[in-house]
Amino acid sequence: MEPSNDLDRAILAARAGSLSQQDFIAALVHSTIAVPSRTEVLTELSEIRPILLDKGNETFVAAFTEPSYADAFRHMAGFCVEIEALAWLRAIPRDIGLVINPGMDAAIQFSAAGVQQIVRNFSPVPIN
Repeated sequence: MEPSNDLDRAILAARAGSLSQQDFIAALVHSTIAVPSRTEVLTELSEIRPILLDKGNETFVAAFTEPSYADAFRHMAGFCVEIEALAWLRAIPRDIGLVINPGMDAAIQFSAAGVQQIVRNFSPVPIN
């Protein structure tokens, strides 16, 4: 697979060990991702009905670095919404992980705990 965007390149570099986990996560949260949805999304993140994939005893929501990558899943979700990755990470239920580009060379997954850790690391710190 030829990477088609910066996030694809970051995933491949992180998997190869030439990009640190911290630098990859920073690239991810500042990226836009494509999330397939079984329903049309008009205004709210809560309207997204994402593709859920089970792997072992964990459930993952599917997202893609490029909307066209989701075409292989169109039979499961006829709509696709582009969203800031950090906003989507914050919207994922606490017991669900994230897989980006499932089945592709530039794929990466995060357990539910990993998603929550990213959200905690990139949440604003309350001012007392």
